[in-house]
Amino acid sequence: MIKNIKILVLFFFIILNFDSKSIADEFYFEGNEIEILNNGNRLISNKGVKITSADNIVITAEEFDYNKLKSELLLNGNIIINDIDNKTIIKTNKIKYLKNKEEIYTYGESEIDIEEKYSFKSKDVVFFREKKEIKSNFKTIIIDNDGNNFITEKFLFLLEDKTLKGEKVILKDIAGNKTSLESFFGSLKNKEFFGKDVKVNFDNKSFGNAENEPRMYGNTLKTNQNESVISKGIFTTCKKRKGCPPWTIKAKEIHHDKKKKIINYRNAWLEVYDRPIIYFPKFFHPDPTVKRQSGFLIPRFTDSGNTGTSIQIPYFKVLDINKDMTIKPRLFTNQSLILQSEYREVEKNYTHIMDFSIFTSILSNKHQTSKSHFYSNTVLDLENSFFEDSTLNVNLEQTTNDTYLKKYKINSPLIKSETLMHSFLQYDGYGDTSSLNLSVETYEDLTKNTHDRYEVIFPNIKYSKNLDDALNLNGSLNLNSSVYQKQYETNKYEQSFINNFSYSSPSKFKENGLVTDYKLSLINPNERKKTGSKNESNSKSQLLSKFMYSMSYPLKKETDLYNNFLTPTLSYRFSPNITKNISNADRRLDASTINSFERISESGAVEGGTKFDFWS
Repeated sequence: MIKNIKILVLFFFIILNFDSKSIADEFYFEGNEIEILNNGNRLISNKGVKITSADNIVITAEEFDYNKLKSELLLNGNIIINDIDNKTIIKTNKIKYLKNKEEIYTYGESEIDIEEKYSFKSKDVVFFREKKEIKSNFKTIIIDNDGNNFITEKFLFLLEDKTLKGEKVILKDIAGNKTSLESFFGSLKNKEFFGKDVKVNFDNKSFGNAENEPRMYGNTLKTNQNESVISKGIFTTCKKRKGCPPWTIKAKEIHHDKKKKIINYRNAWLEVYDRPIIYFPKFFHPDPTVKRQSGFLIPRFTDSGNTGTSIQIPYFKVLDINKDMTIKPRLFTNQSLILQSEYREVEKNYTHIMDFSIFTSILSNKHQTSKSHFYSNTVLDLENSFFEDSTLNVNLEQTTNDTYLKKYKINSPLIKSETLMHSFLQYDGYGDTSSLNLSVETYEDLTKNTHDRYEVIFPNIKYSKNLDDALNLNGSLNLNSSVYQKQYETNKYEQSFINNFSYSSPSKFKENGLVTDYKLSLINPNERKKTGSKNESNSKSQLLSKFMYSMSYPLKKETDLYNNFLTPTLSYRFSPNITKNISNADRRLDASTINSFERISESGAVEGGTKFDFWS
């Protein structure tokens, strides 16, 4: 026995005794301690080893046992096999290498990297070097550089053309879609796949509604970089449930054109609860990646105790680069019909969206009153106006029936409430030193009786002006004025006119580090209310004032990693007026508002009395 061999050992006896082997089959061993047994027919070590073969394999391991007569190499512990010619790296903890057959067997968890493009995590893998095949009968995870994730119960991988064969395969793509196949065959290199018993579960957000569970099943799948074809396919977006889904599209063939991003159906039936309803010789809609392309959108199924069962099949039409329309017919099993359409247009200084629907019964022996809704919103960016930036917003909301929107669940991005109609004309203008907001508004509360449901606000004007430059003051002086007039519940009327002058002094920094400033505000609220059929009037005019003086002492602590800041502040507030009762208002004081001069946030009111506040 020979120990403590610390240099590269070239075993010349391999050349002398292996008459049937060429030099390409020889191993070269390098280690701190190698034992030679059985007259040189067996080599072992548990002190770490590096093994190099003449056919470009490099192996490192903690232990090895080499039987020259069987041409068998056993390895244990942190094994790395680098097959340079096949660009394959194997990592595991136990291996048997039959050199004469060029077969490598791993035991336990194993990782394989091929050409730095394909990563395998498996168990008990067999590598046939001469055949260039890798296989395992255990669950395996395969990840490619495109982000595709294959999970298969067993696999066979052909190194030559990167072909993968598997059973019970699950493919997860980078978009979050999951495809299950009973059997799988395909080239990872060319992205050409074939499979049987296909189940595609799309990401729930794919078709615009995260609450749906869109999926597509079929008999066979053929896919490449340009297209995918599923035979005898069925598609739905309904949530999974016991029994059949509420609606499905069944087709002899479903064809996905990946370049045009369109899903085509041939000989398709729209089925509701497994009953054929509409036949389409050809039917298509954009795939989930498309944001704007003409075609049918995903059908929508509704089953309600109030309205019955209905199916909606939207069609999206691109009219121009800046215009489109969505037509959404909705058919009920009682032969009622809702025709709804949405129109959108965008220009450089103009955006417009309009939504309209009408409900009618198509039964000849039954008459139902037609119901409808009309919503429209237009926003104009005005140029060459008095202000640098100004917009005009026109919003119209109307329905002919109080319960129509709520009962039939009319869906539109314009509908913010099913019971409150809000129409308005609003102008907003902003400049460097002034701003103007003007609006005319009407509200209709559909839950109230006819006489009390309307509310009209006209005018509603807010104007602000910074007077610093005009008066050349040492500080900031602002004027805020508002005019508000509202009539509601038939015989109630409110009017207010408020002027607010507010002055903020510049901050003064003293030598001892104190920072001081003060604020002063004069408010003139004028309010008038009328109530009842006799127009009983209640008017009030006031002159309010408030003052606030603040002292703060900013502190800073510097460290190598970060800085800490602390600013203790003391403020004095005074107003000779009485605080308005706002106990029913939604107001809250917290760390972000405690130091604010307008912390009660009530127009035409002040915080009365004398107060000292301290915080840090």
